[in-house]
Amino acid sequence: MKDNLVPGSDCAGEILSVGEHIQDWKQGDKVCVHVSPTHICGRPSAQTHDAFGGTLDGVLVEYRTFPAHVSAVICVIKPQLIMWLTVGAGAHSGTPFV
Repeated sequence: MKDNLVPGSDCAGEILSVGEHIQDWKQGDKVCVHVSPTHICGRPSAQTHDAFGGTLDGVLVEYRTFPAHVSAVICVIKPQLIMWLTVGAGAHSGTPFV
């Protein structure tokens, strides 16, 4: 593990800006992030074991950038606070969002 690793693996938030070549996401989209940028689905392997808050800096920061492929769009319903808390945990567990 690296020194001064930022902890935290589950998060949900709002996109503030996107890179110039990103087409599937836009400013204002509400998203959650998969815990592992290299393992989105299927059986894990030695090549796909990296995880935010584990081998990679985590999400307990004010702002964070992520590769576009590790985000999933979420539907936010009121009360928003409860939904945001639920989404962070669901992304890590593989719970689908509808």
